[in-house]
Amino acid sequence: MESFGNALPNLAAATKIWRQLFDSPDQVAREGFAFMQRKAAEYFPAVAG
Repeated sequence: MESFGNALPNLAAATKIWRQLFDSPDQVAREGFAFMQRKAAEYFPAVAG
């Protein structure tokens, strides 16, 4: 899981591609982990169950 943000303001400004996608790093972790769990259950139901 990778989320680009503006933790490095000079780099974010230079690339002009990074923007604030989440309210906090905790939100990235929670939502990213939930996404990975859903995908694992979808593709590997025997393992996830």
